[in-house]
Amino acid sequence: LARAGSYPFIGVDAKECAAKGCERGAHTCDGRGASYVCMDIDDHKGEGGVGQFAGALTVECRRHGLHPLAFSSRSGLGIHVFAFFAGALSVRAARDVGVYLRDRAAIPAKRCDVIPSVEHHKGLGTLHGLPLHPADAEHGGGLLLDEGLRAVRGEAEISAALRHAHAHR
Repeated sequence: LARAGSYPFIGVDAKECAAKGCERGAHTCDGRGASYVCMDIDDHKGEGGVGQFAGALTVECRRHGLHPLAFSSRSGLGIHVFAFFAGALSVRAARDVGVYLRDRAAIPAKRCDVIPSVEHHKGLGTLHGLPLHPADAEHGGGLLLDEGLRAVRGEAEISAALRHAHAHR
């Protein structure tokens, strides 16, 4: 079981995958695969609209029976919207769900990375973590956001939101 921090991806052994004849990104053998999709909405160029995009994306998630969790990015300039699945999907299928949701929410692809992705430009598309880091909170990063995209700061409230998301995946 390959886990670092809290990311919900169970690693794939490339040799094992090749031996079983799995396509790249299509591996779900032995329960491995992606149990979530993350839509990473960025505003590194100051274009704005992050809150509107995140709101539209959470509406689309709920419309399709998913219970999203939103977090401010570590930089505090973006929002990561996570939707968790009841079981593992192939990386390709999880990405397809995220791309579908992003497109339905009318978010330009250049503003929203969908993770996991075996094609991720940094090669880390299947290594991803919830952006929760105490040092980032000082500048508004790494925080769980409520439905109004306001920071949730109380430990009890954070715990309740995470339990709710887990119970309704």
